Amino acid sequence: MPDTDHLPAAAVIMTDIARETLLAITRERPRLAYIGPLTGGAAALHPRAGEAFPLSTFTALLETAAAELGDETFGLSLGARFGLGALGRLGRLMQCAPSVGEALTAFVRYFSLVQTNSLCRLAVDNGTARLSYAITDSSVRCRTQDANFTAAMLDKV
Repeated sequence: MPDTDHLPAAAVIMTDIARETLLAITRERPRLAYIGPLTGGAAALHPRAGEAFPLSTFTALLETAAAELGDETFGLSLGARFGLGALGRLGRLMQCAPSVGEALTAFVRYFSLVQTNSLCRLAVDNGTARLSYAITDSSVRCRTQDANFTAAMLDKV
């Protein structure tokens, strides 16, 4: 029997983000109502208290919707419609930051409150800021639409 005590926990995302994403998809594209049940995303609609949502299910939800719509930029357009408030306490902290730099610094520092097994880095060189984001959980296979979604949300900072 394999030793599972030393395996890292699967990546999760705040259930509120998953729920709001699924609701936005089905509200704007009612014909995609089957996406939640198909990907396992429907569990976000009725989570148990304190329950986190599997990041692999969230990313599959985004990728499936993009494929069904034939829209390679789906994550960008969906993320652009989300406010920073969708990030909960982190979003509120970013909204109250006195500068873009401090908002992005807060995002990087506290991103683990929103999503686990992911890295965010901010580098500033010669007045140019570079924000990088990567999911480190190898079990999360679908990543493109999630990266687009995240970048578009941060474009409001």
